[in-house]
Order: sequence, then structure tokens, then C-alpha cells
Amino acid sequence: MGIFDVDYNKMIEHMLTEEEKLDLAFVGYDREGFSNKYMFVTNKRVITKIQHIFSSDITDILYGDISNVRCHKGIFSSDIYLKPRFLSDDMFVGYVDNKTAEKATTLIRNHINDFEKQNKR
Repeated sequence: MGIFDVDYNKMIEHMLTEEEKLDLAFVGYDREGFSNKYMFVTNKRVITKIQHIFSSDITDILYGDISNVRCHKGIFSSDIYLKPRFLSDDMFVGYVDNKTAEKATTLIRNHINDFEKQNKR
């Protein structure tokens, strides 16, 4: 691991439940484009973390509480939006490389579909 590599598992291992595992993690930016915003996609929920100089803001949302996921693809990067069922503001991670954004969007959609199938029984 290089000096600038990030150990995503170590960043969130204290937040995961026993049956929860990390499927994908990446870094983008907040809406203003100034602060790093990490997105962690687990088998149970999506977690975002904005890292500030002296603090961090962490938000998580269960797949059952996500009504839609969309990806706005640009030439070099993409923005990912998660629409919560009960909140007015979308969860947002911007300036993500296109390949990672497409993978994340597909993975989140699959987890939402799996959650809905399990709860229809």
C-alpha cells in the first residue's frame, strides 16, 4: 500500500454490524467540490463520510429507505444521487470516475431490488 492509498475497511470497520460487509468504497467530493466525500456500499446500507480538517460528517441510509439511485455521467467524471424515501435532500457524491460510478449505481440498484424481494414475502 502506497503513501496515498486509503484503507477503506479500516475507515468504517467500527460502524459495521457483524453480518455487514463492505462491497465497494470510493472517494469523490461534496457539492462544493472542496471536501473529500467517501461512499461505502455495504450489503445492508450506503454510508457517506465527508472529511473536514477537524471533524467528519457521516450519513447512512438503508436500502429500504432509498427510492431511487441515479448517475449523472459527464465526460470525465460522474455524480451519484440517492433519493431517500422520507427526506427531501438527495445523498450526493460528485466527481467520481465514470467506471466506479457505474459500478456503484448498479450495485446499489441490485441491493435495493434484493431488499424489496426479501420484504415482499
